[in-house]
Amino acid sequence: MKKLRKVSLSSTQALSATVDLFSFLDSQPESFEYRAGQWIAPVLADKASAFSLATAPGEKDRGAFDIAVKKGPAQDLLRQMPRASTLEVLGPEGDFIYEDEIGPVLFVGTGTGVAALRSMIMYRYSDTGCGGQSVLLVGHRRQDDMLWASDFLALESKHGGFQYCPTLSSEAKSWNGLEGRIQKHLPKMLEARRWSKIYICGHLIWLMS
Repeated sequence: MKKLRKVSLSSTQALSATVDLFSFLDSQPESFEYRAGQWIAPVLADKASAFSLATAPGEKDRGAFDIAVKKGPAQDLLRQMPRASTLEVLGPEGDFIYEDEIGPVLFVGTGTGVAALRSMIMYRYSDTGCGGQSVLLVGHRRQDDMLWASDFLALESKHGGFQYCPTLSSEAKSWNGLEGRIQKHLPKMLEARRWSKIYICGHLIWLMS
């Protein structure tokens, strides 16, 4: 049986119409360690459901972390919890881990899969990361589905090496960015340069089309 950790719910906020951001604090912050890209699994109604850590290591106070949860049973259960409620979690665990290097990196994601990529990107451009060139190609249906857009835009403005490329598959004519699904733009991204690493996270159905 894997060891369970106890955490408390710090805050809840809406990221979009269907996705909420839940912030937690571990009861033993001095021993809470993880790497960008890993997941944690809250135990809700006797079932552990894994969610990528959206916070980069060192981004918040030690032991504090965020997860993004889309509409569904897990979101409903977490929404019902008052602030400071305690629960058990599995993790942090997972082999989808960011390896920091100076070469150009391509991040590709859809939906809440962007959470793991956010952790990686924020670590890459933190004081302990190597920085360098990187592109985030992320797909959503509509503009109001976009997650952490303000964070990525601010990072793009601050670091000239980072490029944020959201593409929307179902958007009004007022949208001036990329249009269509990720597979429409990915080939061009892959041909643009020789990437040192490529990280992909999110719904995999588009990989099959």
